[in-house]
Amino acid sequence: MEFEERLSVIFLEFIKQTIDFDFFIDQMIKLIEDQREEGFWEDFTKSIVKDQNSLFLKIVHIYSITIFETFNREFFTELNKEKTLSKKKFKTTPSKILKFFQNNFQIDLEKEFKLWEDLKENICRRNVIAHNTGKIDQSYIDCINRPNSDIKDKKIGIEIKHNLEYIKKSNDTVGKYIVYTFKNITKFYGFIDIESIVRSIAINGYFDDVNPDLLDDVDI
Repeated sequence: MEFEERLSVIFLEFIKQTIDFDFFIDQMIKLIEDQREEGFWEDFTKSIVKDQNSLFLKIVHIYSITIFETFNREFFTELNKEKTLSKKKFKTTPSKILKFFQNNFQIDLEKEFKLWEDLKENICRRNVIAHNTGKIDQSYIDCINRPNSDIKDKKIGIEIKHNLEYIKKSNDTVGKYIVYTFKNITKFYGFIDIESIVRSIAINGYFDDVNPDLLDDVDI
């Protein structure tokens, strides 16, 4: 398999993961909406989603950012086999992500990726869930780095509001980041007709739920 094809398969694989995850979230939302009915499912949904900040929802959000982290690891590891990157290791810290893109590809992600602020908050939230059970701490405030944010010191210790609608939006942001990254880095290296390569692979049955024209259609 050629280098461009290998990168395209990684790209499509993780787009598929965001699509599958979005389907899972929609199913959970529907299940919760239907929990008014008596019986097992009512008890089941109440047991795993007791409130907006349940452990279940925290785990689900961590998984959504795991898709982001794993895409970056696999994509940039493969890229580095053919293209020598000045910064080889991708680290999931907003400031280090910005430096990684700037140093390797001259991409100002903060200014050029429309959803950067959303993605940054998604990452910071994942970290505060993993390291402080979802309660706002100084690390979270420093991570989002918004001088005019409504997150103030007085809110330290308060749990971040969390729900499936937020996770669905976070997953959509991750998907658009994957498209943005693939599209702009292949453009940086001057890959010829990468869209045709993606389309030719996408018609494979495994990727039949992935829109082969998403590189043109997604607003990023």
